[in-house]
Amino acid sequence: SEVKPKPDAKLKPKIKPFLNPKPNFEPKYTSNDVSYENLTVLAVLLLVYISNQWSRNVLPYVVNFSDSLAESSAKEYINLEIGFGQVSYSLLASYGFTLLFSFSSLFAGRAVDLYSPKVMTVFSCLIWSLSTYLQGESSLFTQILFLRVLQGISQAFTTPSAYTMISNAFPSKYRALSNSVYSSGIYLGGALASLTVLLDSKIGWRNSFRFVGLLGVICAVVAQFTLKSPNKASTTNTSKTTYTMKSSLKIILSNKEALVVYLSAAFRFLAGFSIAVWLPSYFRQAFPNHINDFALMNALAVSVGGVTSSVLGGYLTDKFARN
Repeated sequence: SEVKPKPDAKLKPKIKPFLNPKPNFEPKYTSNDVSYENLTVLAVLLLVYISNQWSRNVLPYVVNFSDSLAESSAKEYINLEIGFGQVSYSLLASYGFTLLFSFSSLFAGRAVDLYSPKVMTVFSCLIWSLSTYLQGESSLFTQILFLRVLQGISQAFTTPSAYTMISNAFPSKYRALSNSVYSSGIYLGGALASLTVLLDSKIGWRNSFRFVGLLGVICAVVAQFTLKSPNKASTTNTSKTTYTMKSSLKIILSNKEALVVYLSAAFRFLAGFSIAVWLPSYFRQAFPNHINDFALMNALAVSVGGVTSSVLGGYLTDKFARN
């Protein structure tokens, strides 16, 4: 019989296209039951996300643009010690953070497809925590701006990593509820950021940044030792379909429901960011003798109202989906 020559091994492709990977992770649960291990995953991801939200929102609570401030107040207010006004603050609080955060988010999901979501979670948490801590060591406006940019880039990788691990840990019947519990970290972190007013009055703005940054490092360590990388045996890709960045965007943007959700989210965050950036500063100027009362009431409203709406929304979504 005729013997066919073996193909030359040198001709075999050794490198997979960067933008055309096979999906790294498939759901690894085997039943509709939720285990203690899976609940632990959700709890740790929630803890990391609370750190995420707290660290990004420290800045609005340690500025004061009132005209009659004594030089001794520089310990409490970053703008007084560093020397910048409301225009420069708006750059730090908005564009300095959100522009590269939004841009990086476009690639964060693809990075999570290529690499371990646990690694991405721990690494990004360490970066934003160190950025937060170093803001407390800064003496120049440009240093703080750079650290805010770095903070924004790193935090863009948090949510895609978390959603991947949550989808691996929970069956579809609990998917919306588990995601909503994770999303409640927005409001719990925002509430803690509001309480930074009290922290600032006791230890100053520099130590407030250091404190929040160190807590973030602790969260990264907890995530490193509690989250598990997916079992390779359970992450085998059975689908031959692969997607490039271009084809993925085409599918998403051709979906009318998705476009409505994106537009709604844009309006929601437009209002949310405006309130988060300027509300604390407004209350400091309008009601200087009641700023501690504002911090407590704002934390209560954000945490109770936000967590309730988030979790209830997830629960109802799962319920309606099953029906």
